[in-house]
Amino acid sequence: MNKRIFWIDFGKGITIFLVVLAHTLANINNNFDYINSNILLPMRFSMYIIFIIIMPVFFAISGFLHKKINSKKQYINLLKKKGISLGIPYIVFSVLLVILGMLTHLKIEGVNGVNSLFFIWIKPISYLWFLYSLFLCFVIVGWAQLKRISSRTQLIIYIMSTIIFEFVPGNSFFYYISQTFSWTLCFYIGYLCKEYDYIYKKKIVLLFTVVCVCSICWQILESRTWYIQGDFFLLSNTLAKLSSILIMFYLYSHIRENNFSNYFNQCGKYSLVIYLVHVPIISVLRKIFIEFGIFNPSVLVFLVFIVSWYLSIFICYIINNIKIFNLFFYPNNYIKLKK
Repeated sequence: MNKRIFWIDFGKGITIFLVVLAHTLANINNNFDYINSNILLPMRFSMYIIFIIIMPVFFAISGFLHKKINSKKQYINLLKKKGISLGIPYIVFSVLLVILGMLTHLKIEGVNGVNSLFFIWIKPISYLWFLYSLFLCFVIVGWAQLKRISSRTQLIIYIMSTIIFEFVPGNSFFYYISQTFSWTLCFYIGYLCKEYDYIYKKKIVLLFTVVCVCSICWQILESRTWYIQGDFFLLSNTLAKLSSILIMFYLYSHIRENNFSNYFNQCGKYSLVIYLVHVPIISVLRKIFIEFGIFNPSVLVFLVFIVSWYLSIFICYIINNIKIFNLFFYPNNYIKLKK
């Protein structure tokens, strides 16, 4: 069994914590966008900054943990393993989100009745795009390593593809496919950080912190709707999102063991479960709290976030102790593949 890296699990824990916060802020903002923008400004700025960071870091952590592919057999085993570990939760939660949308009449991105399920192979439902794109990262990087494509050439290909596909409109049917190269770049930067740890040393990180701030300022000054443009790659935020990987890797790798870091280290081990369950929880809780007459955006963010986080942690405990549920989140524990 591979030895777990403390700061990587801690990083996963902090990042998933920020993911829950970002999606809470986004959910409340999307449903209160009619309120005076000055009231929502601190919420929107926090949401924007967190979205700049979270997904590039998650992909980079996956890349950091990726083992180099040296043979066709290794590559096939990788695809089988990731196809099961990511594919089964992807399909199960796609079905659950469609059912949830039909039963509660909640507006869920990508859900347009049962027909939505026929297109999940190309158009993921809501936040499940992460599992979809992560699998494709393993496909692309694994294939490139199998073909002995050099690190420099791979990096150039991923950078050029990122820039080219940033011009694909967000409403395009193939949008998520086009964004995959951006996430593959993040994934590969994470892999390179493992191979060359000087990449996220102090002097380099200070330089990229300046780059990150400049890129953020560029996007804020360029667009009036900057606060909803932090999630996916655009030309104006590309440097900020890529720089955030090195900044967060530096911070995570310098964490000391204490009660705070130990808590998030444990949370990091269940980051996939938290990721899968938190969005439906947030959507349902917002609806419940509003029905109880709570309309203040700040109060809603606080209540929805805290309850969503601890409910997600509680579900992790249940899943860890009841095998039938555990199967849907960690199918590789039950489906044995021939090596």
